Amino acid sequence: MIAEQWQNKLLKDWLDDEQSVDKVAVFLQLHGVRFAKPLVEKRLEVLSDYVKQCNEKSLRQDTDLSSGKQSGGGDIAFAVWLSKAIDEMTIKPSSIERYRNELFTRWDEANVSLTTLRDQLSKVEESDLAHVESIVSHYETFLHYKKPKRRRKAKH
Repeated sequence: MIAEQWQNKLLKDWLDDEQSVDKVAVFLQLHGVRFAKPLVEKRLEVLSDYVKQCNEKSLRQDTDLSSGKQSGGGDIAFAVWLSKAIDEMTIKPSSIERYRNELFTRWDEANVSLTTLRDQLSKVEESDLAHVESIVSHYETFLHYKKPKRRRKAKH
């Protein structure tokens, strides 16, 4: 109970201070350090909760849903962060897969097209542009495998 209250207070403070996803990941010590899986999972969960709160704040402020620019993060920033974490090999891809799938599911449910995603990703900082194609490619694969396969009718 106390840990949950403390976590909620931290999330609120970070949100009020408009901390970036990268900054929160640093606060959670998710950069450049290899942890045991349970510890990483809990910290990734906190980061994911922060991103969701950024998205909610963006909706209330009528800002760009995907980038959450005014609230320091959002789905796009989280997608870039996940891509960086995989590239830097600081966190095992298997630990990140759950969060990437949650992110892609949110985008799919919001009918975010590949074109829209590319447009949103084009707004990231220049230093993060290398991750854009990776994110789009993974989302495209997600969409491809999510669609139900049509069964071909057998000819009689």
